[in-house]
Amino acid sequence: MVDQPEQILAITFTRKAAAEMRERLLGALQLGLQAEEPSVPHKRLTWQLARAVLNKNDSEQWHLLDNTGRLRLQTIDSLCQSIASDLPVMSQLGAKLKPVDDPSVLYQQAVDGFFAGLDSDPNVSEVLGQLLLHVDNNVDRLYKLFINMLPLRDQWLKHAAGFENQEATRSALEQTLTRWIEQELTSASALMLSLSIESDLCACADFAGSQLQSMPAENAASAIGELAGIKGLPAPSLEQHGQWSAIVELLCTKEGKPRKRVDKRQGFPAKTAAKDKEQQAVFEQRKKAMQSLLAEIQTQPELLSRFRNCFFTAYYWISERALGNSRAAYHLSCSSLRAFSFGVWS
Repeated sequence: MVDQPEQILAITFTRKAAAEMRERLLGALQLGLQAEEPSVPHKRLTWQLARAVLNKNDSEQWHLLDNTGRLRLQTIDSLCQSIASDLPVMSQLGAKLKPVDDPSVLYQQAVDGFFAGLDSDPNVSEVLGQLLLHVDNNVDRLYKLFINMLPLRDQWLKHAAGFENQEATRSALEQTLTRWIEQELTSASALMLSLSIESDLCACADFAGSQLQSMPAENAASAIGELAGIKGLPAPSLEQHGQWSAIVELLCTKEGKPRKRVDKRQGFPAKTAAKDKEQQAVFEQRKKAMQSLLAEIQTQPELLSRFRNCFFTAYYWISERALGNSRAAYHLSCSSLRAFSFGVWS
């Protein structure tokens, strides 16, 4: 037993749930006022517990039924608010706090304040400058990305603020991104198999890759040459990134949009480049098959979305990893997140 009812705290997530808990608790106390013990087992247990509380209530003069505010049934937001209000200096948040249902305006204000204070911290300015280069100097895009990060801060703040163990954090981020990419590749592979386009794709990819390997200038500027000899879809793993990247280049533009036509840069020379009529017929046949395949791909938004997720959203990270510069890419992202978290919350 406790000395005061305020020493017992029950918390939940929503105001509705807190109100239901209060209603059920008061109902149990009302049940305890009955002199006769209930016959139903679970009600009997509730009655016994309620009687014990009421006996303590009478002996300590708590007057719980007249002063239900002494029952501490709160949401977790309300609890955090009360703690911060009781410790305004330590929390650095002041005493006038209240939960809001739609925090989007507050997120925007936090990011506005963060950007407004960049001039006062050259270290943060330098890191944000690097991050801007990563998003093609699109300030509006970076601004929206930061706002969208705040509702998910429970997922990244511990990594951004806990930057001391760089190797462990980098490893965790790499593993997460690798799992995500491989899940997207698995879904893309399954979708391609369900569309029965694997055979046609591999035939066109083999032709394009073989042609590019015979054209050094075009082959140097493209990954499609790696598809020469392909017989089936690569395994959906990061180790097969080279061939998947080549497939995406064959089917999509650099902007991630479905390709509408192909030419010698993708391994499909014009028929005028053929040595004889037989080769001319092959060129024409392969190009027609590829155009038909591209038309089919354009009707598959889910497949295109999987490709964009793997090779355009995460392309920078993968290319840095392939070049052995993943540490630099990791340092950029973590430093930016760390600077952002401290800039917003301090």
